[in-house]
Amino acid sequence: MTSKWTQDIQWSPVHPDTFFSLSVGTNQVEFNQYAVESLSNYDIAGHGSSKPSGRQVSETGFARLQFSKSDLFTNNKDEVQRIKCFACYPKAVPENLLGLGLSTGKVLLTSFVSDPQTDPTNLIGAEFPPKHSRLCTSLAWNAVDSKLLAVSFDKYRTDCSLSIYDINVRGGGGGGQSRPLSVGSERDTRGVTELVYSDALHSMAWLLHQPCNLMVGQGQKNLRLYDIRDPSKHKSSAITKAVYGISADPLYEHRLASFFEDQTMIWDLRHFEKPVLSFREARGVVKLGWSPTRYGTLACLTKQSNVIKLYNIQHVGQEVEYTEKHVKPNYLNQHQVAIFAWHPNQENRMLALSPGGAMQDLTIYDAISLDWSPHSSYSVASGRHLFYCLPSSDCTMEDEDISSTMKRRASNGYGMKTEPLSQNAALAGNDLQVNKLWHWLHRIKSLQTISRSASSSKSSSTPSGMMDFCGVKQLMCREGSENQAGGLRSKLDPMAWEGLDGTLEANIYRSKERSQALRLCGWDFDSDPNAFRDFTQRLESEGNYERAAAICVFHLKMRQAIDILNKGADAAKDGKHDLHPVAMALSGFTPDKDTLWCSMCSALCRQLRNPYLRAMFGFLTTSDDKYEAVVRELEISIEDRVAFACIFLNDVQLVTFVQELTLQVVTDGNLAGVLLTGLTKDGVELLQSYVDRTADVQTASLVAVQALPPELYREEFVQHWIESYRQLLDTWRLWHERAKFDLLYQAHAKEKVSKQIYISCHFCQSPISPSELAKGGKAGYMGGYARGFQQRRSNTCYKCRKALPRCALCLMHMGTRSGESKLSPQQRSYKPSSKQAASVQPMMRQTDFGEWFSWCQSCRHGGHADHLTEWFRTHSECPVTSCMCRCMLLDSVAAVSPSTEISVK
Repeated sequence: MTSKWTQDIQWSPVHPDTFFSLSVGTNQVEFNQYAVESLSNYDIAGHGSSKPSGRQVSETGFARLQFSKSDLFTNNKDEVQRIKCFACYPKAVPENLLGLGLSTGKVLLTSFVSDPQTDPTNLIGAEFPPKHSRLCTSLAWNAVDSKLLAVSFDKYRTDCSLSIYDINVRGGGGGGQSRPLSVGSERDTRGVTELVYSDALHSMAWLLHQPCNLMVGQGQKNLRLYDIRDPSKHKSSAITKAVYGISADPLYEHRLASFFEDQTMIWDLRHFEKPVLSFREARGVVKLGWSPTRYGTLACLTKQSNVIKLYNIQHVGQEVEYTEKHVKPNYLNQHQVAIFAWHPNQENRMLALSPGGAMQDLTIYDAISLDWSPHSSYSVASGRHLFYCLPSSDCTMEDEDISSTMKRRASNGYGMKTEPLSQNAALAGNDLQVNKLWHWLHRIKSLQTISRSASSSKSSSTPSGMMDFCGVKQLMCREGSENQAGGLRSKLDPMAWEGLDGTLEANIYRSKERSQALRLCGWDFDSDPNAFRDFTQRLESEGNYERAAAICVFHLKMRQAIDILNKGADAAKDGKHDLHPVAMALSGFTPDKDTLWCSMCSALCRQLRNPYLRAMFGFLTTSDDKYEAVVRELEISIEDRVAFACIFLNDVQLVTFVQELTLQVVTDGNLAGVLLTGLTKDGVELLQSYVDRTADVQTASLVAVQALPPELYREEFVQHWIESYRQLLDTWRLWHERAKFDLLYQAHAKEKVSKQIYISCHFCQSPISPSELAKGGKAGYMGGYARGFQQRRSNTCYKCRKALPRCALCLMHMGTRSGESKLSPQQRSYKPSSKQAASVQPMMRQTDFGEWFSWCQSCRHGGHADHLTEWFRTHSECPVTSCMCRCMLLDSVAAVSPSTEISVK
């Protein structure tokens, strides 16, 4: 079979696995009926007389040949060779009725049956000869009114190019009652309707939602819509060259598609003057076809292509999105597709035919869409199927997921504790970085309180709750300093070892900046003689004997370090059995770096697993003053490394170390690095890196509102954290936690947000609240005016005295006295004690929520909040008569939340 063949393929509208194929060559016609069956029913690779006739069309499907053209019932078998086009009857009776268009213009109604007398409709064998012999180019059956069959012909100067036949009755020129025709009789050549005189007809399509309307592409530049009830004129038309391959969308009544050469155009019948969408292909278009099961899906086939493009046209006003589906060459012997056909009922099923006659039954798989919910569940959508998946009860993924962690913390009040801030560390769980951060913020706030108590001038310069800490980097590296030491002027102070020969000394450095940094690191032992002892005892009680011993060595207290190691060895838990040898090795310390002790300790240092023990021996055996073994030990806490550097490194080394370490912690998003960056812009960058690494926007936003100075609130990162966390709380429906977070944010904000909304009178446009009137330009006059009206009725405007609107449900005038609640005279005269004042004052200050004004932003109808809440529990439309507004559906929260879940306390 060559490419000169004209081919068509169609699914049976009745039997889901039956299809028909037509191939018309120069001197040969092939017209067959196939049934797709399971491949497992046949031995395709076998060779024998039982091998079925047909073709493999998919990995699991086999198209068995049921009938060929010789099985068609016709009055004249020679006419089968003249078939040029066909169409399937859309109804089930008679079974698989076919309309055949011949090269002579005649239309035959036939089927693959042996006995036409079994047809109850008496349609099989009917013929419709044309007035003039000419080629029949296409057939189109009306899917709704199935008795109507549209037939197109080649252009003839004195005859129509389109005839619409009623296959049930005889159409005649004279009067009299129509009657059914017998099998084989000829119908009137005029048919029911004749259209398109003396002009070429290129394509046509019935409109499924308007069964009397037929769209035709005629001439060279006309798309016309005809109503067969009034065929004398067309209803609407468009001037365009895209008159080929008209395809009406079966799922959208106003949309159709057509093409011209390599251009595809989408039309809207309501705006038929020009296409609403057009796009160009690489080659000329062969066929267009809307999916009958998927909304907005248009298939497009181009010449000499093995690709069928699928355009997803959901919104014609947006850019077209399409996906390309390649027909696999496994079952199509050639790499080209000649024609395709959508399955009329089964979603995403398509049949393709190659020029060589090979077929493939395609299943076009949709892209799987997945969406996570805020509650650790997710939904998967594929085609018409939607799967809702919940995590299993024994799944640990939910515990490890940061969203679940943040939700659990928010429910427990995490980050809302202000006095002391260290309470938030207990609510953070087992996250050591977050725990240390909150303890560090508490330490800074305590130091700030002590500093402000000593300097009253400083306390008035910073708002309460804010921390003006700059960090170790800012202490060591002063802005504008040109020397490598960053402006430090440290004093070298040799200090003797305690418990050893009094002549043994170590060089340490002192300065005001170093002392401040040591205080921030928790190594402020000079101000209190008992501070060092308390610090080491706390470490011992926590089981951190190695850290306690190392810090004792760093403070030149060798005998105390040995005692601590022996205590740890006596405890003998969790692998600390090696502390006795460590204590013994430590007791042989000598400052001479060339001794056997130094070489043995260096070897021992590489075998120790505890980082503090490695750092301790590295400090004792180092041969220079850089102490790389200590400051580069990454497993030691940052505060201990910084504190050690502040004691033993000179100014240039200290500044270099602090700068490098700050860059590293900012890049890594290590929260312990806030010690270096402080609550500055560098600290904001560090928190952003932490958010990028962990997605813990909760901690970043809470630290921002609890500790950052007001000038950093305007930073883009900070505002993004805060807004993201607020939206996250809304998504989790944690309304009260969101309100508390907003209050905390506003309490610490430098610029207070003014009132953004108030209720005004419909008549005088003035605020109905006396408190708003008192804020006018003449405060004294308006204040007295407002006080004078406080004893008047609260359901009237305080200025013009007009009545306020009525509640749409109870029909009572709106309005309660703002600032007063419904208390009895005895309750009003009651004077609470100081302990009771805190609980009584809010009751005196706030109006009951049920009496608040509430209204729809669309229709402006409203009433009392409790009345509207009760109404919208069972209704979605406005309670006002004749108002068609669906107020409840306009609320984005109510649209996804049952009304019983929305409450205000």
